[in-house]
Amino acid sequence: MESEQLTLLRRQTPFRPFRVKLVDGRCYDVLNPELLSVGPTDVSIGFPRPGSDKPYFFERKTTVDLDDIKEIEFLEAASSSASH
Repeated sequence: MESEQLTLLRRQTPFRPFRVKLVDGRCYDVLNPELLSVGPTDVSIGFPRPGSDKPYFFERKTTVDLDDIKEIEFLEAASSSASH
């Protein structure tokens, strides 16, 4: 996956939530563009506290190597929690 592709997804208006699927089977939902930080070789995905009134602040995060991303899938409706 190219960092430019993820940057475009993050900047789309209106933002469309999506799922990042990894080659090892893990999946991470990106529900808010503020919780995605794209670098040249990896991406950080933040996870908000469930039920938080500030969904743009992360409680924890994970970093994924861009080479480990198998595909991106758009979510029909934003879920309330991320898949782990």
